[in-house]
Amino acid sequence: MEQYNNPITNFVKRTWDLIQDKNYQTALLIGENMDEDQAFFAGKGLTITKGDIQQISTLSGRYDLVYLNINFHELSKETLMQAFDHLAKLMNANGSLYARGRSTQDAKIDTGTDRHFQYFTKEELEGCLRSLHVVKIDSTSLIQNDLKSHFLEAIATKSFS
Repeated sequence: MEQYNNPITNFVKRTWDLIQDKNYQTALLIGENMDEDQAFFAGKGLTITKGDIQQISTLSGRYDLVYLNINFHELSKETLMQAFDHLAKLMNANGSLYARGRSTQDAKIDTGTDRHFQYFTKEELEGCLRSLHVVKIDSTSLIQNDLKSHFLEAIATKSFS
């Protein structure tokens, strides 16, 4: 029996719920510590390629799904715009991008931890996705280490139609 009880990995299940009828075959997972996410998608039949958030510009290939979970906040806003521009070029025509990162409402901002990370407003994240059609950006949250963490979850497609 598969168990994905970690709130962080609930994003992978929500992503699957939205793409399972799209007949996707390939996925590019960007980030570290995504073994559960990778196992989940592989268990659903997707061929997985993993990439490093710091080396997006060197990635190649074509993918139905591009997936980033809690890691793009390591990049500056300008670098993130360039990264999403490159990822858009790697997406198949009917491809989708699912990305989750910390929002400016995140409790860690007030505690002095993680200050090297970038936190985003919905408008800033939408601007970073300039080369894609933004379907929606939702705010989500969870309690983590006695702090309420806030996230933005974006869905974007290559097609503007």
